[in-house]
Amino acid sequence: MDSKFSKRIKDVLSYSREEAIRLGNDYIGTEHIFLGILREGEGIAIDTLVNLGVNLPEVKRLIEGRVKPNQPDYSEVPENIPLLKPAERALKLIYLEAKAANSTQINTGHLLLAILKDENSLVTQILEDFKIDYVQVRQQIVQDLPVSRGDFHEEDDEGDEPMDTPKGPSKAHKS
Repeated sequence: MDSKFSKRIKDVLSYSREEAIRLGNDYIGTEHIFLGILREGEGIAIDTLVNLGVNLPEVKRLIEGRVKPNQPDYSEVPENIPLLKPAERALKLIYLEAKAANSTQINTGHLLLAILKDENSLVTQILEDFKIDYVQVRQQIVQDLPVSRGDFHEEDDEGDEPMDTPKGPSKAHKS
C-alpha cells in the first residue's frame, strides 16, 4: 500500500511516531504527522509553507504547546502506537490528493493537503491563525510545480523532457 509513498513520506511517518513518543503521547495524530513534516525539513510541504510566509519554528512551538503531553515514560515505549481516526483519514485522503494532482507518487504536499482537509485538526486551526488554509496551500503547490512534471519524474539526459514522454519524431525542430 505504501509503495506509492516517496521516501520522504516514509521518513515523515517514521518521524511522526518519534514525535509522539518525544511528547509523551500514546497515539499518533495529525499534529504528530505535521511535526514529522517539520522535522524532515524538506519537500513540497515545507517549501509551500515557507513561500506562504509561515514561521515554521513558531508553528512547531504552538503545536507542541497545545498537544497535551503526558509525562513521557521512555523506559516502556510501546511497539505499536495507534493512529487516531483523523490521522487515519488523512493517510487515506493522501491518495485522493495525489490523484487530483495527477501524481503517480505521493509527496509531502499531498500529505499537508490531506491534513488541512480536516477543519477540526489542531494543525488546521493553528495555520488558520496564520491566515493559511487548504485553498491557499493547494494554490501555492499548483503554482510552484509544473503541471506536466510534478516533483517526482526524473528527466532524461537532455533535461528537456520527462522520462515518461514518448520518444519519437518531434513536431518541433531543435536548432
